[in-house]
Amino acid sequence: MTSASIVAENASDVLLEHNRFVNDRVGVRFTAPNRDTVVAGNSFMQDKVAGLWAVRGEPVAGAAPSSVRDNHFNGAGSWRRSRQRGDTRRAQ
Repeated sequence: MTSASIVAENASDVLLEHNRFVNDRVGVRFTAPNRDTVVAGNSFMQDKVAGLWAVRGEPVAGAAPSSVRDNHFNGAGSWRRSRQRGDTRRAQ
């Protein structure tokens, strides 16, 4: 089991596409907002804490918003929990 694939705080134009993240603590972790980021078509399987962990940040003028789409989550990390809202729902 690995800890996580961490994306650097100052990274921009990040494209993570068609990868498999298996049996990690966290599949991919964004520690800060990243400009022009796309996470698409990946598989996250049996991640212990979360398949994808991202922090929310303030919008940056001229930067495209982050796009997370068409990913597949299976196993323990496929559940997303929000303590702020107190809800638990299936990640899409």
